[in-house]
Amino acid sequence: MLRIAAALAAGLLSLSAYADPRAEVLAAYEKMLNGPPYQSDMTVVAGGRTSKTTVIIDLPDRFHIKNEGGEFILTPEGNWMKPAGSAQWMQPPMDLSAMKQPFSPELVEKGMAAIANVEALGTERVGSADTKVYRYTQDLEVMGVRSESTSTVYVDQATGLPVRFASKGKAMGVESDTTQDLRYDEGLAVKAPN
Repeated sequence: MLRIAAALAAGLLSLSAYADPRAEVLAAYEKMLNGPPYQSDMTVVAGGRTSKTTVIIDLPDRFHIKNEGGEFILTPEGNWMKPAGSAQWMQPPMDLSAMKQPFSPELVEKGMAAIANVEALGTERVGSADTKVYRYTQDLEVMGVRSESTSTVYVDQATGLPVRFASKGKAMGVESDTTQDLRYDEGLAVKAPN
């Protein structure tokens, strides 16, 4: 009888680990938005092209973006760019504030509200992290552009922070596959270039 009770308790505990998958995904994203600075290594495959971008994100308003076009630093003190192949930082000739827009409180709230159909998929090891894996859909319109996606997020069980994000989506008729690996570090800081 004791074994049956123990087996039932273990089963209930495993079920309660995913009692509300949507709430767990939202909690992970909230923790990320309010947590330490992080680095996102992102690969996007869209329209027959692959692009890689590394972004250091120090919320609420500091970003260091590196891609094949160069580097960009965005802070409240100013914006700078270093074109690919250049050794010099310079003030950009155009307004870069739109690069911060995905992190505006309004768009973050809208994106989180659009998370739907959340499923808990189980656990998986990602790098050195034991993660809980979730899949969800989003149907979202931003600046007049509608996008639909199915995403998988891998949440580190020890920290509660997302460590990997993968998404297949479609916007303006173009399909894309996006993968991000995330690393959190209080030592990551975005400062104006010297």
